[in-house]
Amino acid sequence: MAGMKFVKYEGAAPKNAHRDVIIKNSQTLTVGDVVKYDSGFSALVGATYRSLGLVEGFVTLKGTPLEAALSSEYDGTYTTGSTGVGTYIATSDNQTDKKVMARVRLFQPGMVLSSPLDATINTTTGSGLSGYYMDVPASSDQLDESTSLTTVGQFMGLGQDPVLGGNNVYCTPVEFVGIA
Repeated sequence: MAGMKFVKYEGAAPKNAHRDVIIKNSQTLTVGDVVKYDSGFSALVGATYRSLGLVEGFVTLKGTPLEAALSSEYDGTYTTGSTGVGTYIATSDNQTDKKVMARVRLFQPGMVLSSPLDATINTTTGSGLSGYYMDVPASSDQLDESTSLTTVGQFMGLGQDPVLGGNNVYCTPVEFVGIA
């Protein structure tokens, strides 16, 4: 599996689970990436930043999914696909011209995600255990296995993903913007 994916909410689902956010100029985003606000636009988060949420698709300024949009409604390069495959490369004037947006599932307390690790699980103590914290690397589509700590991180691990196994873990966002 490439990229993170939403699994479930522990408790009540938020009223506003998604937000469409204009993609920063020249940014490449893929379904399953974690994004932040960067000067008001969506961009890859990387370590040490508070996250906004998880990219789940791409839409035009009118809210039409790119799969169903007319070619005149967007520019840039769009490759269709599912988690870890669907990619949009914004043009250098996306913020002012077509304003293509990432459909972002906003991070909320109690949210559970499945994420691949960027290295073999348990190479660093605790990366496959509940209660250890990890950050995302600059690619923003997986957890950085070597950052596993008991103290602080962008995500808290909840143990190995019981469905996918391997290098995949369940996690919950800890350091996030928290808008609803």
